[in-house]
Amino acid sequence: MSLVFKTIQTEGIAELSYLLGDDDEAIGAIFDPRADIDVYVDMAREAGLAITHVFETHIHADLVSGARELCSRLPGAKIFASSPCTTCHMIQGVSKGYIGPDLTHFGSRTTLAAGVLKNTPDNVAKWIAHPGEIKPGANMPALLLPGPKMDALVAYLESLK
Repeated sequence: MSLVFKTIQTEGIAELSYLLGDDDEAIGAIFDPRADIDVYVDMAREAGLAITHVFETHIHADLVSGARELCSRLPGAKIFASSPCTTCHMIQGVSKGYIGPDLTHFGSRTTLAAGVLKNTPDNVAKWIAHPGEIKPGANMPALLLPGPKMDALVAYLESLK
């Protein structure tokens, strides 16, 4: 195996993404892709790699992820995410959770919590932080995320159209 390792820095912010591959097997993975995915497609092509996996290791407010777009352009690529939502909820192409409702098109919904709240960023944050207070008996655990992480999670959920 010959390791391919490339670092991609997003201009203007302290954000790095990576291409990691095996040129003997001609496969590779992208970690934390930014929205402008052409850099990864071009870099993989130049290295002779097929991207088979895309990993989101963190979701935060200063980066719009390109994981879903990257997987839609690259047949066979799969997303692996580390978000608290992916444990229980299905997000098509991202996670296979089956305990909670499917969040694949969350951003297209007009309400949340079975119609209890309008789907606004403020209400989504309130629901994530205090589901039992908003809807007594809710099975969803409270996620007390610090401001920037909550903002990033809400932005991600609202982007799921």
